Amino acid sequence: MGLGIPMKRLLLLALLTGCSGEQAPAPRSPDVLLVILDTVREDAAFGTRRPGVTPQLDALATQGARFSDVTTHGSWTWPSHTSLFTGRPPWEHGARFAPPDEAALLLGERKWSVGAFPTDLTTLAEQFQAAGYRTVSLSENPLIGPDLGSTRGFAVAEVQPAESTMAWVYERAGELLRQPDDRPLFLFVNILDAHHPWLLSPVGWLDPHRETLRPGSAPDWIAPFVGTDHGETVLDLLQPIAPGGHTGEVAFHTGAWTPPPEAATLFRDLYDASVHRADFKLHKVVKDWTNSGRSGVLAVTSDHGELLGEHGALFHGRTVWPELTQVPLVLVAPGRIPAGRVVDSPIQMTDLHDTLLDLSGIGTGPRSLVAAATGAGSAPTGPIEAAAWPDVGFGEKVGGRYTERWRMHRDGDFAVVVGDHSPVAYFDLAADPTMEHNLLDGDSSRAAAAEPLSRAARAWTERPITRGAQASPETIQALQALGYVDRSEDTPSAAAPQAPTP
Repeated sequence: MGLGIPMKRLLLLALLTGCSGEQAPAPRSPDVLLVILDTVREDAAFGTRRPGVTPQLDALATQGARFSDVTTHGSWTWPSHTSLFTGRPPWEHGARFAPPDEAALLLGERKWSVGAFPTDLTTLAEQFQAAGYRTVSLSENPLIGPDLGSTRGFAVAEVQPAESTMAWVYERAGELLRQPDDRPLFLFVNILDAHHPWLLSPVGWLDPHRETLRPGSAPDWIAPFVGTDHGETVLDLLQPIAPGGHTGEVAFHTGAWTPPPEAATLFRDLYDASVHRADFKLHKVVKDWTNSGRSGVLAVTSDHGELLGEHGALFHGRTVWPELTQVPLVLVAPGRIPAGRVVDSPIQMTDLHDTLLDLSGIGTGPRSLVAAATGAGSAPTGPIEAAAWPDVGFGEKVGGRYTERWRMHRDGDFAVVVGDHSPVAYFDLAADPTMEHNLLDGDSSRAAAAEPLSRAARAWTERPITRGAQASPETIQALQALGYVDRSEDTPSAAAPQAPTP
């Protein structure tokens, strides 16, 4: 008598799973690559202002989901990375500027004083490590390294050595990606090129500026800041405007140095060229990632943006304007996230923390973006928030708004910016996305509408500062080069040789 259909199916199942009756192995957890393009504001990407600045990031956006309205909770590296790694905003994790008598780190005459990376919060890397992942961090930014505690949970945590070339990050990533290892990989990469000082890169849009930036013959208004480093021309506004005097940055903010109108174009063009260098490094990392056979989850974003003269300010860290807090975000997960999807809902940096854990199957936090990215649901709701605290040493030199703590609280298209002492500012972001026009200026009728937002902003509770961080001499020197800590007379410029762009 022949076998019936049900019995044939059972035999086929036995052949597929093994005669011993053992279950098929569980699917391997996806590899995860997280790249921070340090200091890249949202309008520098995707051809928003200038085509061709971020070709690799733009290509990734066609392969996955791009989020067009992303707010980072802090406006500089330390609080923003800590929020990404812990899933908490800076007023909850405490890694931010702090008064000198409360600080974990107090470095230099400038009184660079900050709270330490929190020791009581589980990090993203620790969760990946507990789930069996190989965890690796490669950072060009000295703040993201072992001695300051920010890389807890990474089995390998390396910061760019002082004497290395600017190819270090992608060459080191390639080496690690080629190492045989059966475990799924969580690889974090920080690329710092967009951060000031700016290099005179070989891109066409800088051609009109090459005479202006020629060392030894630059115009008087810019000459103190033009120099060379490892054979490349660099513009460094953290150099003193005169021997023994204030830096260009401080002189700009006090009104002692007023660049001519053409400076706005020069600064933006140099910045875009630096973003282009960062995108080139992203290309190299992604190429090695793909060549290694990995195709799990790839996320690219930024920790904060940069002010290039907007709102009468330069650089970052001390205010909450959109040029600082609006950043790009792309998520690629083949087979899970549809290609070319654009999500316009407002989201924030801590959402990415839950999203990576969700995509990896480790956990489903309440603020995961997976439903929004796949089209299966909406983005997390709730207010969008950011904050900045006084950089005490800088505030003592500059005064004014730089001595205040600032909070931004947004609900839908409307937002307030609240300072410790300044009047509330109220903005309609649909009509005024860069917050140029305070709706309360000369119009008290809108005060009632602004009141719930300003009351909510002032209600945030701040955790006490965590103390006890220790910075190595190498980290201090690297922070000096970037302008976080006062430079000694023999401290070199931050610039280092770069790999040529294509």
